[in-house]
Amino acid sequence: METAYTNVAAIFEITKHISEHNKLSANFQAEASAARAALEADEVLKALPDWRQLENAVDEAETTCVSKGALLDKLKIDVSALAASIKDHRPAAAQLTAQMTEYLGRKELTFEFKDTGYLIRRNGEPALHLSEGERTAIAFVYFLNSLTDESFERRKGVVVIDDPVSSLDQNSLYCAFGYMQEHTVGVEQLIVLTHNFSFFRLVKNWFNHEGGSKALRNKVYVPEESKFAQFYMLRSKGEGVDRTSRLTALDPLLHKHESEYHYLFSKVVEASKIEGEANLEEMYGMPNIARRLVEGFLAFRVPGGGELRQTVRKLKGDVATHARIVRFLNAHSHKDRMDDSEGDASLLSETPAIMRTVLGYIELNDKEHYDKMVELMPVAEQPVSAMPQGQ
Repeated sequence: METAYTNVAAIFEITKHISEHNKLSANFQAEASAARAALEADEVLKALPDWRQLENAVDEAETTCVSKGALLDKLKIDVSALAASIKDHRPAAAQLTAQMTEYLGRKELTFEFKDTGYLIRRNGEPALHLSEGERTAIAFVYFLNSLTDESFERRKGVVVIDDPVSSLDQNSLYCAFGYMQEHTVGVEQLIVLTHNFSFFRLVKNWFNHEGGSKALRNKVYVPEESKFAQFYMLRSKGEGVDRTSRLTALDPLLHKHESEYHYLFSKVVEASKIEGEANLEEMYGMPNIARRLVEGFLAFRVPGGGELRQTVRKLKGDVATHARIVRFLNAHSHKDRMDDSEGDASLLSETPAIMRTVLGYIELNDKEHYDKMVELMPVAEQPVSAMPQGQ
């Protein structure tokens, strides 16, 4: 009896475990799904802060995109308005064509409207290669025409024109000056910068004629004496390995006289008075200055004289003097650097002595001319007689 009871209990226990197992097996899919859901929720909770940050960034980007889109639409409207304004105010193509024909003296370049600018043609074909002079002329004419724009108030305007005759021939130089005169009338202030002496002379005479700017005091030009026009020049000076420039009153010889001959004479005199070792940096320009002075002198003394070496020898002076002048001017003028033995830069140290020789040559061959030139210079700058000994 006891054995049977024990067997029943064991069977009951086994049946219980089988039931629990069956229950677990029946709920496995549900429990697995619940576990997966719990894991997913856990991962979502971990990623939630980053997700929210990215979501905010997306919202900000969308807001910015909308704002930029509105700005872009406004800019497109502004661009259209400006393009229309440019078309309304730019000089007529026919006008530019006529001006360039007059300016260059030939009917070769024509202008046509294209988009917001112009198409330039040469003899009917697109002008693909403009010369430097043509580019300068086009830019200058266009700039002067732009001064008529309503947005520029002439009576309060300041106009700066920087060397408008670069690469232009002599005929175009006069045209450039005429256009400048015509198109700058009535401006409050006009500033003209140039390296070209011919153009400078035209501007100087124009200003002097208009305002009576004869501001010379004791042979010295004083810009402040003129309320209408003032003239200045840049003077360069070598200081060791450096070069410096300063703005000074225009040299009175450039202000008073039509040619630069008088100024060149004064620069040669100035160099001739240097004592001791010459600053080579400051001497580099002197051969060119002296050559232009000598050529100007010879042009009147020996008209049609030909090459410098031959012409120098047609006037008085010993063979050594002629040779010294010719050798120095031929070796050093028209060069930025010396690259052979004849043009050895160390020979520039002879410059003051050669300048005295040049002055002596001029004095020997035309004493009256030399004396008159000296009289034009301020007393403090006048040279001692440079006449060679024994002449």
